[in-house]
Parts: sequence; C-alpha cells; structure tokens
Amino acid sequence: MNKTMRMLVLLAIMVAVLPMFACATILQAIAPTPTPTPTPLPTPTPTPEPTVELIENLDSYLTGYIGNDGGYYSFTFDFGIELPSDWTVYNRAMMNEYNSISLDTDDPVAIKDTYISALRQGKVLMEYFAFKDDPSEMFFVFVTDTTRPDGRQYSELGMLDQIKYWFLDFDSDQIIDVKNLQLTVTDILDEEHPVYRFDDSDGVSKRSGAIFAIKRGTMFEVIEVTSEQEDRIDEILQCLYN
Repeated sequence: MNKTMRMLVLLAIMVAVLPMFACATILQAIAPTPTPTPTPLPTPTPTPEPTVELIENLDSYLTGYIGNDGGYYSFTFDFGIELPSDWTVYNRAMMNEYNSISLDTDDPVAIKDTYISALRQGKVLMEYFAFKDDPSEMFFVFVTDTTRPDGRQYSELGMLDQIKYWFLDFDSDQIIDVKNLQLTVTDILDEEHPVYRFDDSDGVSKRSGAIFAIKRGTMFEVIEVTSEQEDRIDEILQCLYN
C-alpha cells in the first residue's frame, strides 16, 4: 500500500472513532452523578429541665384558727391542737394584745396582713397559748419567718439552736437557765423532729418542758410545752393532730 493510500485509511478511522469519544464525553457531562443518600442523624433526646422546688414563703402565711372550744388549727403548717376541756385558751384578741397588734376588726384578711407585716420585721409572734392548773401546765405556739437575703434555709434544728436562748435564757446573759437540756428525736405528727427537753427548778416548783419546731419553707412554728410532771410532756404532745 502506497503512502497516499495509508493516509486515506488512517483518516477514515479517525472520522469513525472521534464521534464515539465525543458522545461519551457529552453523556458524562449531562448525566448527573448519583448523590449518596445521607445517613439520617439521630433525633437528640431533650434534656429535662431541672425541677424547681416551690418554697413556701411569708406571702402564703395564714393566721391559725382558735375555736370557741379552745382548739387550734394552723392552715399554714397543717396541724391542729385539741386539748382537754379543763385548759384555758387565749382567744385571737388576747393574742393580738400580747403581740402588740392593734386591730379594730375581726376581718381575717386584715389580721393576716398585719401579722405578715410584723413577721417581715423579724418578730416572733405568739399564735396560741393555753394553760391549766393542778398540775400547772402550759402550751405555747409561736410563729417566725427566716427569709434571708442569700436565700439560705434554716433546718428545724438550726432554728431551735437560734431560738432556744429566747425561750430559756431568762436574764439575757446568753446562758441557758434550765437544767438538763438534752437534744432528743421524737415522733410528732407522724414525723421525727429534733426536740430539746429540759428541767427548770426555781426553788418552789419543778417544771419540765420540751421545745420543737415545724418548718414550712422560710417559716417556722416553734412549740413549747411545760408541766410540773415530766411524764405528762409526751401526753400533752399527743394532743397535736394532722
């Protein structure tokens, strides 16, 4: 085959092959490359919000109810007192007088607001007082509030340690003036409470007593029971109910 013939054959082959390469290139350009299906991410489990403890404060305080029969019920602290009929009980007007609260109304809302105002000033107010003779016995209920700027809370024992001087330091010299002061734990109102028990000898009569606190948020009711007969203390505490 001469030179001219070889060139003609080569040219014919190129004309036949080049369109094939061109078509392949065009098809590759217009055919979309398959996009891989993404693996779905797991749905994140929401983190539960921390539970906020609702702390009862002075705004929820209600004065206790003193019945004509001498009974007492604390709506704020959810307990009552039912003493035998031979006890003498101070009514609410007598409580107001003891607490130096002057009110010309029996409106419970006005009494509540006045007591809250006094408690905001850091006062300790008497909520209930009853007594009897033969043997000489007394039952006190006081209320106070311990709201602090830093938000810290007193425990029942912490409250007792703060207020025991108010009860038992008779001459304000920061020395407890009763004998045999002992910290015990007693089941009261179906719960265990720290209780300070003591003897008080004044040279004429012997008095035994117990002091404990009931906590509701920032508020406390502090209860003192005394008797000439030591074994009567626990019997008197049985007069509390919930």
